[in-house]
Order: sequence, then structure tokens, then C-alpha cells
Amino acid sequence: MPDGGQLLIRLQPLTVNATTAARHQTKPGSFLCLSVQDHGTGIPPEVLPCIFEPFFTTKDVGKGSGLGLSAVQGILAVHNGWVEVETELGQGTVFHLYLPQVEAETVTATQPPLNTAPSGGTESILMVEDDSAFQAVLMFALKRLGYQIIPASSGKEALELWPAHRQSIGLLLTDIVMPKGWSGFQLAAQLQQDKPELKVIFMSGYPRENFDPNMDLQEGFNFLAKPFKPAVLAQLLRNRLDAANKSPG
Repeated sequence: MPDGGQLLIRLQPLTVNATTAARHQTKPGSFLCLSVQDHGTGIPPEVLPCIFEPFFTTKDVGKGSGLGLSAVQGILAVHNGWVEVETELGQGTVFHLYLPQVEAETVTATQPPLNTAPSGGTESILMVEDDSAFQAVLMFALKRLGYQIIPASSGKEALELWPAHRQSIGLLLTDIVMPKGWSGFQLAAQLQQDKPELKVIFMSGYPRENFDPNMDLQEGFNFLAKPFKPAVLAQLLRNRLDAANKSPG
């Protein structure tokens, strides 16, 4: 909204019938619709069919990477929901996010864990992340813990950096879905061919259910769902690196 305006957020219940549910590959029943409406410029008709594609953006270089709608769509699909959009040039846009209602679970209060500072280390980590802002946050947090960070913004760039740092790199920390033709899976497979003992931690804003089950992604072991706290990453790094350093038997 370059000239200002209102941003309206609404939440309302609705009942989804069998016909609508079948169209969106979900089950009929009680849903909630979260609507987010702006009074901005609207989305041009020629752009609208592309807005849910990964990495699609109309923004200029240095002006951001767009709304991340492909991740929104993927998250909703995993939870048996869907997203719809209404837009008109000069009038604004509204996104409707549909999710099934669930009964609230009773949670038994437990003693919260003591806050302990995450352990650090001095190992070298190859970090591959195309979001420069997110990469900067992770680098700042991990450098404070003593790690040597080798940053790359794509799989192609990581491969170019690899020969010079191969001996020192103890772990690959990589996003899964990246631009420029290389996924995190492809990058890890390529580097582990050259260095089989290399440990890998994958990151993604997409739920792990969206990926090939043969990849054996395990939350808290070799996979982190974004967003996550730096302390969680630090602990997982330490676990993976310590396991790599243990001698057989």
C-alpha cells in the first residue's frame, strides 16, 4: 500500500459441504476462514496465475522476495486447508485461508525446563540459505558460539566454495528448496560423495511431509522447520557434530 490504507484481518466460522471439500481434497465439516485484506494496488491479471510458484516475485533486486505464498499454500495443504485470493487493480487484494476446526486439547502443566546456554564449538559449517536476512541472523548467532561459518546463497555457490574448504567443513546446514537449479538434497548428495562422513542438517519453511519420504527427514535430528530458535539449532548442531566425532564402538 504505497499510499497508505487499511489492513483488515477477519476470522469467521463456516461449514464446508461435500462438494466444496471434494474440490479442495479435504473433508467436509466445520472450518475457520482467516481473511487478510489490503487496500493496495491489487495484483495484475497476468501476474495472478504465478503467485503461488516458489521464488516467484515481482519485486526488484534488493526490495524483498515477495509474500512466500508457495509456503503458505503448502502449510495449509498439510493441514487439510486451502487458500483463495480476490483482487482488483487499484482496489486491493484479499486472501482467504481455510482451515478445519479442531477441539482444543487439555494440556497438563509441567515444570518448564531450566534455561541453559547452548553449547558452541569451533568447527566450520557450510551454511546454504538464499534468504540473506535469515542467513545473517543465523551467522550472527552461531559465530557468537565460536563456529566458523562459510556462507553461500545457493547450491551452485556452495559447490564453488567446497574445494577450498573441504577439509575443514564438518557439517552442511542447508535450506532444501533453493533457486538456481540445486536443491538441498542434491547438494548434500554431491558433497557426501566426495566426503561421506559429512553431516547434514536440512532446513525448510515447508513441512517435511511435503518432501519425498525416502529422504528420511527427522525433526530434531537432521531437519528443522522454519521458523526456529537459534538455541534449538545450536543444540542440534552440537548433537550432530559430537556424534560425528565419536569413534566407532
